[in-house]
Amino acid sequence: MTLPELATRLRRTTATVQKMRLPACVRIAGKRLWFRSDVEDLFLPDTGYRDELRADELAAALHCSVPAVYILIRRGILPKPGLVNPGRRARWSRRDVEQHLRAQLPRRAAAVNG
Repeated sequence: MTLPELATRLRRTTATVQKMRLPACVRIAGKRLWFRSDVEDLFLPDTGYRDELRADELAAALHCSVPAVYILIRRGILPKPGLVNPGRRARWSRRDVEQHLRAQLPRRAAAVNG
């Protein structure tokens, strides 16, 4: 499991997880990977399906970092987060993100072929 996946399961940022004492990892192609069996005792109970995503959860779902999520938003590849109350983290709808990405498929295919 990658660092973003581990961070999501622990409900922490990747920076916070990097500071934690974790079991030994394996390095493959420059990426640190953990065996699920070694870290599953650290996981918080699963909260079930939620349409609402935090930035760290979106990053883990896309296998990228949180800063990369915001870069993708600035480039228009990902939608902007929904309205956020002051003092709260940004939130995205899984459905909105999927629809936004699917809407780009024909455009990207035409750009590659053209």
